Amino acid sequence: MIRNVSLTSVLLAAVLATGCASTTKDQQDAANQRVDEVASKVDEAQAKVSAVEQRANEAYRLAEEALAAAKAAQQSADAANERAARMLQQSSRK
Repeated sequence: MIRNVSLTSVLLAAVLATGCASTTKDQQDAANQRVDEVASKVDEAQAKVSAVEQRANEAYRLAEEALAAAKAAQQSADAANERAARMLQQSSRK
């Protein structure tokens, strides 16, 4: 009887250990899958950030070009105004 109880105890312990190991492996697999999903989302987010940075850099470059063109236009307008003012002075002297 004691031998049967001991054998039963050993078998029960083995079954529980196997079940726990299986559950732990399933939990580990699920955790690994979640980690993979999060890593994939991080990669996607980094790719989006990179694309946004490229667009922002392009927009900044275009804004600098527009500013340079505006400054050139302002200088040209200032020069034209000076010429017009001189012409007006010359015509008023005559």
